[in-house]
Amino acid sequence: MTAGPLKHIAICGGGLAGQLCALALAKHMPDSIAITLINDPSTVAGDLFFGTLAPAATYDFFLSIGITEPELLLNTRTCFSLGTEFKDWGEKKRAWKLVFHRPLPIHNGVQFHHYLNHMTPKTEALDLSPYVMSAVAADNGVFAHPPEGKNIPLAALEYGYHLDPEDMISFLSTKVAASRIQIVEDSVGLNKPLDAPLEPLRLKCGSEIDADLFIDCSHHQNSELVGNGMTIYAQVNRERRDDAPKLLRQVTETDNNIQAKTTFRAYTHTLSITDGADLSDAAQTISLGRLETPWEQNVVKLGVSAGAFAPLTDAPLRLLLLDIQRLLELIPTSQNMKVEAREFNRRFRSDFDLAEMFQRTLFEGDGSDGSMLRRKIETQTICDRLSRKLTQYESRGALVNFDNEPYQDHDWVSLHTGMGRRPRRYDPLTIRIPDPQIEQILGTMRLSIAQMSAKMPPYETYMTRFLAFLKDKHG
Repeated sequence: MTAGPLKHIAICGGGLAGQLCALALAKHMPDSIAITLINDPSTVAGDLFFGTLAPAATYDFFLSIGITEPELLLNTRTCFSLGTEFKDWGEKKRAWKLVFHRPLPIHNGVQFHHYLNHMTPKTEALDLSPYVMSAVAADNGVFAHPPEGKNIPLAALEYGYHLDPEDMISFLSTKVAASRIQIVEDSVGLNKPLDAPLEPLRLKCGSEIDADLFIDCSHHQNSELVGNGMTIYAQVNRERRDDAPKLLRQVTETDNNIQAKTTFRAYTHTLSITDGADLSDAAQTISLGRLETPWEQNVVKLGVSAGAFAPLTDAPLRLLLLDIQRLLELIPTSQNMKVEAREFNRRFRSDFDLAEMFQRTLFEGDGSDGSMLRRKIETQTICDRLSRKLTQYESRGALVNFDNEPYQDHDWVSLHTGMGRRPRRYDPLTIRIPDPQIEQILGTMRLSIAQMSAKMPPYETYMTRFLAFLKDKHG
C-alpha cells in the first residue's frame, strides 16, 4: 500500500449499517474521494439485531446526512418514541420505564435524585416518573413536539424513533441511488468478515473492487470477540396492528425468551430473543461481544461486524451512529492510516464497554429467575467499573463517571430507580434547602408536568394530524 492521498472508499453490505455509512460518507467527503457501495443482499437479515429503538440523537444524525424528519415520516413507517417499557422484568416481575429525557434539575449544586431520596419515606421506592415529562406523556398516551426557547415542561420532553430496519432499507436505497455513490449489486461471496490488508476485493461475479479503504458492514463476525461469548437467536414477527399506537416499546421477559414489541403505523413488530428453541428456520444468530481492533490496516468493521449487543435498549443503534460519526472524524488524509485506526479503536472499545455496562445493569441484583439470557448473564462476574458504579450509587447516590460515556447521568438515574435501587444515603448538602421548600419544588414540578400532559393531544391524533400537515406541505 502506498502513502498517497485517499481516493476511493468501498462499503461492503447493503443493510442498515452499510446504507447509512455510505450516505454519511457521500455527504461529508469531498467529490475527489469516490464512494462505492457493494449492495450485498445477504447482509440485510442481520439488521434485526439493531432492534427498533433509535435514540434521540438520531434526529441530528439524519439531518447531517441529508434526511429531514418530514422526509423520514412520509417515506417510512417510522414513529415517534419516548423509550422502553419493561414488563415482568426479573425475579420480581418489575414494571418500569426507561425513557428519553433531558437532564434533571440541579439545586444548590445537588443532583435532583438526592432531594427525591431525602423526601421519599424509607419504606417506599423512588419514583422518578412524575418528574419526567416523557414518562408522564407516555403514561397518558399523549405527544407533541417540544418547543425551542420556551420555559415550559414540554421543552424538557425528548424523543427518539421507532424504526424498523427492513422498512428503512427501501427508503435509504432510494437516497443512495440519487446520490453520487456508485452501487455494485453483488456480494463478496464470503461467509466471514473481510480480512486486512485487503487489495483488491474479489466479488462473487469474479470482478474486483480496488479501494484505499474498505468498510465492512456485512454482519459477518470474527471469532476473536472480547466479551461474554454468549450466542443468542432472534426472529421478527410482523402482524397487522389491532390496537392504538404506543410511544414506548414494550420489553417483556418470560422463562423462555425476551420479547420486544413495537407498534408501527399499520402493524406490530415483535422481536423474540431466545436460546434457539421454538424458533423457525428464519431465526438469526449472533455472538455477543466486540472486536479489540475493528480498524486494521485498510479495513474498518462497523455495526454488528465490529460488536453486538442484545437489542434490549437503544444501544445497538446508538453505537452504530457513534461509529459512523467517529469514522467521519477520523477519515485518513492518506493511505497511511495507523494514527486514525489507533484512535478509532480506542474510542470504539470505550463506547462499547460503557454501553455494555449500561445493559448489564438491567440484570443486576434482581435474581436469576427469568429468561435464558438472564440466567447466562447472572453466572458472569461484573467488571470493576460497573461494580464501582453500583456500589457508589447504592451507598450514597453518587454517579461514577468515566470519559465520554454514551449514557449520561440522568439515563443512569432512570435505570437505577426503575430497577428499584435506592441509595442508603443522600447528599448531606440537601439540608441547605429546608424540607418545606424542597417539597414545594417537587410539588410544583409534578403539578406543572401533569397540567402540561393534560393539554397535549392523544398520540394517535397528533400523529394523524402531523402526517396530514406534512403531506399537504411537502406533497
